[in-house]
Parts: sequence; C-alpha cells; structure tokens
Amino acid sequence: MVDRRAHGNRASAYLFGSRSALRRPRRPGKANVALALAQRPGLADEQIAAVQRLTGGGEGLAVLVGPAGTGKTFVLDAARAAWEAGGHKVVGTASPGALLPL
Repeated sequence: MVDRRAHGNRASAYLFGSRSALRRPRRPGKANVALALAQRPGLADEQIAAVQRLTGGGEGLAVLVGPAGTGKTFVLDAARAAWEAGGHKVVGTASPGALLPL
C-alpha cells in the first residue's frame, strides 16, 4: 500500500508491507549475482557496486536513486536477474521525478 501525503510543494510516498516479508532475507546468492554481472559486461564499476549492494543486503525492500542517465535501469535489470535466478519474486516501481527532487 502506498500512502501519499503532501508536505508543502513536495510529496512523500510511504511504503507499507508485511513485517515478516521485510524481515526475511532476500539474497539471491553470490553465484547468481556473479552470473548476472557476467552477462552484462558493459556495466561500470559504480554500477557493479550498486548491484552488489542491492543484492547483498538481504532487505525485503531496496531503493536505488540517481539522476537521469546514470544507468539505474541497467543496475536494476542485473539485480532483478540475480534475484529471479535465486528464486525470488521481484516487483519494481518508480515515482515521477517531479515528486522526488534530487
């Protein structure tokens, strides 16, 4: 469930989920991450580090924020592939940039 509340000219989004879903480790396994990265040789070092951070933490919810053109889609594609190879269901969402000024 998403609850949006306006704060002045900014809007905030609060994500609510089951506590048990957010507590269960969500690691895809190092072999799955390595395979996803090997299949994407064009990723830059910073993008590889982002994939490793997203997939290595075990959180039930992961967030990636960055300016346009920095390769977020490529990072998330690699992370998605690793999680799915590890047997996890992946759900992605995005907020319009107008709601989240950087």
